[in-house]
Amino acid sequence: MTWQARVVGSLWLVAFVAICASARADARTEARSHFKKGMEAIASGRYDDGIAELKRAHEILPHPTVVYNIARAYAEAGDLAGAVATYKEYLEGNPPDKDEVRPIVTALEARMKRQVCHQGAQASMNSGAFRFWAPASARLVVLDKRQRRGRRGALAGGLLRRRRPARDR
Repeated sequence: MTWQARVVGSLWLVAFVAICASARADARTEARSHFKKGMEAIASGRYDDGIAELKRAHEILPHPTVVYNIARAYAEAGDLAGAVATYKEYLEGNPPDKDEVRPIVTALEARMKRQVCHQGAQASMNSGAFRFWAPASARLVVLDKRQRRGRRGALAGGLLRRRRPARDR
């Protein structure tokens, strides 16, 4: 191979590397643009738009910070299941702040359970029965409308005791 062929081959290699670097820079710029738009949308309370922009940024150039911010946006929007799933995806990458994120996931999962219990209580109240978990004994207590009428003060103060079943005479 002559020195001229080597020079031409080297120039092609340099051009190829420059084009690849330029394409990577363009991808980084586009991802950064979507990230900024997403964070601005979230700051203004448009969570769905913000999450969509952050997801676009992550598709273009995957980064753990973007995943973390998507999880935070889900949590702020009230989509606890989405937040937990995204935080778990973030934790799969073994981030340096995993010890701070795990309690967040635990708290969100507990909040989801409380919401499920609360929704069940609301449905029960709408059906005419009043259900609640007695904190001291953790037993489910059910009162119908007739029983509830005279015990409202006791319910509010947490003084309701479990009634013994009547014996057959």
